[in-house]
Order: sequence, then C-alpha cells, then structure tokens
Amino acid sequence: MIAAIKGATVGVGVMLAGMCDLRVVSESARFACPEIDYGLIGGSAGLFAALRVPEAKVREMLYTGRAFTARELESTGFFNYVVPPAAVFPIALDLTQQIASKSMPTLRARKLASLTWEGSEWLDAYLEAQEISSSLVENPESEAAVMAALERGRKGAA
Repeated sequence: MIAAIKGATVGVGVMLAGMCDLRVVSESARFACPEIDYGLIGGSAGLFAALRVPEAKVREMLYTGRAFTARELESTGFFNYVVPPAAVFPIALDLTQQIASKSMPTLRARKLASLTWEGSEWLDAYLEAQEISSSLVENPESEAAVMAALERGRKGAA
C-alpha cells in the first residue's frame, strides 16, 4: 500500500499512514496525534516503535498533541518522499507502476516476509528469506528471471 498524503493526517490517520508500505507526502502536510488533548491515548506509539521512528520525536508528538509538518518529521525516516504538493500523486503513481511490473507471487512473499521479520534478528530473517526464496524459484516466472540473470552474468564475464 502506498500512502499519498497532501493534507492533514490526524490520530488514526497517522496510524493508517504508518501501516502503509510506502509514504509520499506533501512538504506542507501536517501530522498530529492529539488524543492526549481529549484525555485519551492513541495506539500509534507501538507502530512508530516497529517502524523505528526516533523515540524522542514520537514521545513529543504523543505527549504534546502538537501537529508537525512533514518537513519537521522528514529526518525520522517515516516518509519515503517529502515533495511539493503537485509531485505527490505522480511519484506515488510511478512507484505503483514500478511495483505492479513485478511478479505477484514474489511481491506477496516479500510483503509477508517483511511483516513477519519486523523486529527479528538479522540472521533469522536472512535464513527465512533464503527458505522462502528457494520455494519461489520453483515458480516458472522466478526460474526464468534467475536464468536470465545468470545468462547476463555469463555474458558480462566473457
């Protein structure tokens, strides 16, 4: 899922954006978790932690309820792109086209692996990726792509 955000993203909207795989946002977009102002707490802290957003910035957002611009949050790594408003949708569509050109079984496996491995140790994630990749190689589309890469490698070495 790709979030293309041009305006205000508040409370559960911030959480929904965090649940997307990629985020393209307008430099003027604003993000807030104001639940504290209403005597409530939102569930965003755990998601931000899983995404490895710097804890200090997360706590400031959650404890103060203050709205932050995309530029203020850009250094956290929460966004893939922070761009002028007119560029949000073209960049999101370009990413969509790039992803849509990939093998659907491989994309499904990649998404499942990403969700499964968040917070895992690197070696555990690597070994599981190798196991999944070995099953994907049996897919004719994957097998053809591997064979084409090997052939390019042979031609390049010659």
